[in-house]
Amino acid sequence: MFTDKRRKLRFQQPPRLANISRFDVIKILGVTVTNTLSVRERVSCVISSCSQSVYALRVLRSHGMTAASVHIIVKSVVVAKLVYAASSWCGFATADDRNRLQAVIRRGIRSGLCEQHHKTVHELVDEADNKFFTNIKYHKQHVLHSILPMQYHQQKI
Repeated sequence: MFTDKRRKLRFQQPPRLANISRFDVIKILGVTVTNTLSVRERVSCVISSCSQSVYALRVLRSHGMTAASVHIIVKSVVVAKLVYAASSWCGFATADDRNRLQAVIRRGIRSGLCEQHHKTVHELVDEADNKFFTNIKYHKQHVLHSILPMQYHQQKI
């Protein structure tokens, strides 16, 4: 059953069918979404995975890895985990979820794993969205280009 917490509406599910299971949580391309369209579980998994990576980076740094190398790995691993498929789930994230994601970046800055002026999670997601849309808009062979409104087909780089 799907619920709309803001309006307190409950949507009635269709009757059960034989041999078809219903689930409260679904994982699509690595993104976990619940039947209430919450991404809290996804955020928790991302934070847990990033924490493990941060611990490994601290160990590597203590064994002599340079700060520049650590910054590159943080960007390649931790930031990539934070923004993976964010366009699909970020709109469903609560303010608390977004703050928890941003805390990963803040901890990285405090511990010296990230550059001092690192972008926020919101900026990273916006940048990824813009890059994705620009790629669709300017590459006619992109699978999604054909479904853009005509006004975007006329523009050139």
